[in-house]
Amino acid sequence: MKKLIACFLACSLIGTAFTAFAAETTSVSISEAKESPDHSITVKGVVTDANAKQDITVMATGVIKESGSDVEKYDPDTILFIDQQSDVVSTEGNFEIKFNLSEQAQASSRYMIRIGGTDVETPAFMVIDYSGEGGKPIILYGDVDGNGTVDYADASLLLQYVLNPDDPEVKKAITEKGLELGAVSGQKDLTALDSSMIAKKADNGSFKFPVEK
Repeated sequence: MKKLIACFLACSLIGTAFTAFAAETTSVSISEAKESPDHSITVKGVVTDANAKQDITVMATGVIKESGSDVEKYDPDTILFIDQQSDVVSTEGNFEIKFNLSEQAQASSRYMIRIGGTDVETPAFMVIDYSGEGGKPIILYGDVDGNGTVDYADASLLLQYVLNPDDPEVKKAITEKGLELGAVSGQKDLTALDSSMIAKKADNGSFKFPVEK
C-alpha cells in the first residue's frame, strides 16, 4: 500500500519531465464522480491514447486550501481510498470504478477524487460533496466469483453454473452471494443472458445492468 501511494504521488511530480521523452502522451479525464444512494462512490472517465492494457489508479482524499486562496487541493495526509485496478478500460477508452470511502469519511464533507493510469503523466481531479458515512457495503453486480471486479471470469463461471449447476468444481467456486450478484438481468432464474450481460460489462465498464437502472 505504501509503495502504491508513493508511486501515485510521485507521478504528478515527474510527469512534466517524462512528457518530454514520451513519443505519445496519455491523458485521463473524469466525466463524472458522484455518491450513490448506498454512499459508495462511482467515477466515470476516459483515457486517451490508451495502451492495450491500461491500469487505472484511483485515490480519494480530503480537501485543503492554500492560505489566502480559494483553490482546492488534495490532502495527501487524509487518504480515504487508494487502489489500482486492471481491465476496467473499455476498447473505446471509457472506464467506470465504484468504491467505498474508508470508515474515517465524514458526513457532509468535501473530498477530492484523483485518477491516474499506467502511462498517464497528469492525473485528473474532481471534488465531490459527500453526504453519508464511510464503510458502507457495495453491491457489485456481476462479481460472481467475489474477487471485487467484474470480468470475463465471472461471465464464464456463471455460464458453467447455468449449463451444469451440479458440477462439483462449479459449486465449489461459486457462493450463494455470487449467485445473487450474478442475477443481473433482473429475472428470477439465472440464464445465459445474465452471463452475456456480465461479459458485456467486462468489455465496457459503463454498461448498466437492468438491476442497476
